[in-house]
Amino acid sequence: ISRCNDQQSNVRKSDSAIVTYCQGGRCRDIVQPCFPYACDPDTGTCELSCTINGDCAGGAVCNSVTKQCAVQGYSCDGDYFVLTPSGQSAYCGGYRCLAGVCQNTCGSNLDCKQDEGYRCQDGRCLK
Repeated sequence: ISRCNDQQSNVRKSDSAIVTYCQGGRCRDIVQPCFPYACDPDTGTCELSCTINGDCAGGAVCNSVTKQCAVQGYSCDGDYFVLTPSGQSAYCGGYRCLAGVCQNTCGSNLDCKQDEGYRCQDGRCLK
């Protein structure tokens, strides 16, 4: 017997299943983590693949090519914004975003948002 762990947030699917094991007339519930997948409420078991982000646990996204859930980290949203795992975009304060990280130093004007008047001065992007 298996069911989703309904004690978690009702905003999204549960990311764990509760599996009931019975042996010799004695039964006990064991929480089975599904991460990075969500628990399918129709079957009470962990998803094994995904077609949409809702098939994945919170903090993970569905890769539509591989049909696998993967943990989503920070990424760049253009050259001067960082995208958080929750999908919010944050301005890097005039510094360039590289590999999901807002830089906090510059080596040249190319590292600064020049169209807003930022220039590299002594390793800092200043207006």
